[in-house]
Amino acid sequence: MNEDAPVRPSLVDYMQDLAVSLPEPWGDVADSSCSTVRKVSSLIRAGGNKVMSPKLREELARAAAAAGLETDRPLSDPTLTPDCWVRFAKVPFADVGLLVPSENDLRRWVLSRVGRPGPFVHCDSPQVEFSIPGRKQRIDLLLKERGSAGRWTGLVVVEFELSSPSGTVGQVIDYLNLLAKTDMAQGKSLRGVIVSAGRYPREDQHLDREQPWPIEWWVLNAHLEKVAESPSP
Repeated sequence: MNEDAPVRPSLVDYMQDLAVSLPEPWGDVADSSCSTVRKVSSLIRAGGNKVMSPKLREELARAAAAAGLETDRPLSDPTLTPDCWVRFAKVPFADVGLLVPSENDLRRWVLSRVGRPGPFVHCDSPQVEFSIPGRKQRIDLLLKERGSAGRWTGLVVVEFELSSPSGTVGQVIDYLNLLAKTDMAQGKSLRGVIVSAGRYPREDQHLDREQPWPIEWWVLNAHLEKVAESPSP
């Protein structure tokens, strides 16, 4: 990146205004409470362009850095398209990719939370890569859910997403529709849970609309926490 090349004023103003609008963070790692998202197409327009270019990517990255902004993905990333979303904050985002390098790691983490506080507190009997009876489709993880009396009352379809979230909500709905037609689901409640290693506003915004089944989207976030400190000398 050429640090000495000029950055167009419209981008400088855009990033500075964005920084002013952001709430102050509570901790050292950004989360949804202290960040906001912008579509790449709006960043392109802010630069006075109609299309993304290598030069514009470089200017965006430098304008954000000058305004003290952090992003959940590099603005200089050549894979950014106008339909992508980028999250901005005043503190760094956790590098979840280092914590969850594969879908198997994400699955192991979720399995460790079954029966514990969170979205799976009343669940048990996990079945990995569950084959829907009479169908070719496989559900990433199927859980049984129990009511207050300890009886089996429902089924939970869990879908994992690491980096390719397109169509995830629709996929979960398809699984639930197919599962509802099986004998095992008769008389049971059904719901879906999506667990991802990052937030994808373009996808999870689908849950703003009513869906045929209850669906929740949970994101694995990492936070820096101070657990001890030595006395001052």
